[in-house]
Amino acid sequence: NEDRLAERARDLLDVLRSGTDADAPAFADVAYTLQTGREAMAARLAFVAQDAREAALKLERYHAERDTPAALAGDGVIVNTIGRGPSPLPDLLDGDEGRDYLAKILANGKHDKIAQLWTLGLEIDWDTVHRAHSTTDMPRRCPLPGYPFARIRHWISDASTPAFQVPAAPAPVLVLPPAPTPSAPAPAVGGSLDGLRRHLRDCVAEILAVAVADIDLDVEMREYGLDSINLAQLTTAVNAHYGLDLTVDLFFGHPTIDQCARFLWTEYGELLGQGQEPVRAEEPVQIPAPVLAPVLAPPPAGARPASNEPIAIVGMSAMMPQSDDLSDFWQHLVSGRELIEDIPEDRLHKMGTSYRGLCEQIQTPTVRGSFLRRVAAFDSLFFGISPREAQLMDPQQRLLLETVWKTIEDAGYPASELAGSGVGVFVGVSNHDYSKLYQRMLGQPLAHASTGMMVQSILANRVSYLFDFRGPSEIVDTACSSSAVAL
Repeated sequence: NEDRLAERARDLLDVLRSGTDADAPAFADVAYTLQTGREAMAARLAFVAQDAREAALKLERYHAERDTPAALAGDGVIVNTIGRGPSPLPDLLDGDEGRDYLAKILANGKHDKIAQLWTLGLEIDWDTVHRAHSTTDMPRRCPLPGYPFARIRHWISDASTPAFQVPAAPAPVLVLPPAPTPSAPAPAVGGSLDGLRRHLRDCVAEILAVAVADIDLDVEMREYGLDSINLAQLTTAVNAHYGLDLTVDLFFGHPTIDQCARFLWTEYGELLGQGQEPVRAEEPVQIPAPVLAPVLAPPPAGARPASNEPIAIVGMSAMMPQSDDLSDFWQHLVSGRELIEDIPEDRLHKMGTSYRGLCEQIQTPTVRGSFLRRVAAFDSLFFGISPREAQLMDPQQRLLLETVWKTIEDAGYPASELAGSGVGVFVGVSNHDYSKLYQRMLGQPLAHASTGMMVQSILANRVSYLFDFRGPSEIVDTACSSSAVAL
């Protein structure tokens, strides 16, 4: 979405500002990596620049004026979100004239036109563009910042507590939502198309247990993780609120909230005009949760090489103590920084105890360790996983998915290029206590528990499934040597 785009643009700006460093990548390599080595998302930003300095100036302009797209377009900075409103591409590029127009643009190197078409959703063959107009060697892919995942909290807690929110503080906490029920109706206030949109958005947010602000009216609901069961719940909620007799296939034929609202208003406007606005649910209550340290898994490996075949490490990513990525960890090593520390205060708070109280409880004079940041955070919707299922996923699964994605990005490949290929996934894993903690806290099975925490093999299998890798997919558990044996 637009917020993730702004974060990525800010990370890229930091890279360009460090362009004076001796090991900084060439600007042509940066542009080529962004064009060919990253998955193209719905929210897009494009501009034409001759060098890193000009690119940095345009990124600064984007951050200063991102709320005024028209002003940005006047400065050659194009911003668009695909799927928000009808696309002009079919009319623009239809027929022989449209194909001739596109061919001339590509052949003549009209970079501003190419950038504009790309932001509208056109798939560009960037290699062809570079080969046609490059006067030097083809650029190469280089390491760049990965996708900025949303820091959404996912943590097991009391089943009676409704929750799933995005708190401002980075304390690891998640609470489990109950089965969603339709909002209680408020006194009739009269209906409108905008009111219908708001009600549908509120229902979707309530069913998924996400913030209303995270639901876009023009994004297909399946992109937020709504499955057939959720759509049945949505149908029931709308029928109960407006006194209709809709069926679930309505939402398959009208996949966005806006499309669905417009259809309902056209077909049932008279009934909906007497509709009622839903009562907002109370804010969720946070409950202390156990603190878990996920096991770091290695990046995906290819097919097993012959014993005399050299191994190339193409991409790497990791989450280490007090380090969000390998660059942070390397700086800690270079500085000789000690990463063993007392238990962070926020974790003690979530455990409902103090440092002295914990020491007395386990009868030891001191408790120290190395701690990962953001162990409760996961961008579930990015991976097409519903927030409800994400809450029941072992943190090892959640962190592994994000690490695999960043590893592929670090290698300079869009994940879609590897889909359907024989990529193998070998995960070294040892500790497996999340299901025991879950049973201790809730003591009852839930729908996603079997795939979320009960079976260790899911660690590798979920990665293979979500990325469509067709090679071997297995875990390796040899205690302390698990990672080494997996490699």
